[in-house]
Amino acid sequence: AKTGELLFELNSETPLRPASVQKLFTTAAALERFGVDFGLATWADVRDGDLLIVGGGEPAPGDDRPPNPGE
Repeated sequence: AKTGELLFELNSETPLRPASVQKLFTTAAALERFGVDFGLATWADVRDGDLLIVGGGEPAPGDDRPPNPGE
């Protein structure tokens, strides 16, 4: 919160691996930037017996606008 008010706390004294905590900051930034209704599509297909996974996009720091899923 802009006021500095604590909004949520759970096991704040428990040491955590940095990657676990970093996901919270990344998620918060994405929600603020793109909104809760934004999503990126990922498709899965089987071709010739191989599993193919295709990501629909990845926003990068400094992008002026969200990527267009399906481009």
